[in-house]
Amino acid sequence: MLLKNIVYNFTHPLLRYIRNHRLIIRKIFGVRIPTGTSVQFDPTTVLLSRAVREICTPEDSRVLEVGVGQGALVLLSLAKDRNLQCDGIDCSSTRVASSLRVAEHNQITINCWVSDLFSQVPWPTQYDLIFFNPPYVPTEVGEGLRLTERLQIDGDQVWDGGKDGTKVLREFLKQATKYTSDRSRIVFGVQEIFVPDHVVINVITDCGYDLVSRITKPFIPSMVYVVSPAAAKMDSQSSF
Repeated sequence: MLLKNIVYNFTHPLLRYIRNHRLIIRKIFGVRIPTGTSVQFDPTTVLLSRAVREICTPEDSRVLEVGVGQGALVLLSLAKDRNLQCDGIDCSSTRVASSLRVAEHNQITINCWVSDLFSQVPWPTQYDLIFFNPPYVPTEVGEGLRLTERLQIDGDQVWDGGKDGTKVLREFLKQATKYTSDRSRIVFGVQEIFVPDHVVINVITDCGYDLVSRITKPFIPSMVYVVSPAAAKMDSQSSF
């Protein structure tokens, strides 16, 4: 059995308890979860939320969370004390509806709609920040871990990152350039146990982006990457 399978099998019961706990969610994200609404998070969600709050500046006016999940936790944690136009998308209508309920419960206004990556995002909207906790578990690994069953989620698309865990990330980066300006930052996270750092760097380079920084925190087994779309936009524009 692979080491990552052994580790996950050992930690899963504790993680399952933590990622559904309403008081823990409120402590970490500052977001209250309404009764009857199930919301989960993972370590990457925690690190991504902290990173986005650190990166966002007073000059930023419009942000987009791709893959809001059940509670748009990263978007709402940023929106609750900032004057921002906040948009969120997800490929699941169930998760969009859940995120809107959580936003209403917290009296935070966001725009949130169903979209497979950027397919339904109006163009030429430009965002100062785009952030995403993408599916990054390699297909074979996720199937071996029975993630859809264990996470009690509505489909493999929540975790399935393709053969090497980077399929969705690559497509996200390719599409994102249409919705950025030269000053925009794109932020995403993965767990290195599933996608090693050198693989992520290759994806960033292959998609024509510049790596701005990596962000880690003690005791969080994830890595967040901040990339600049400037180089990718130049490549995209030269192809027209």
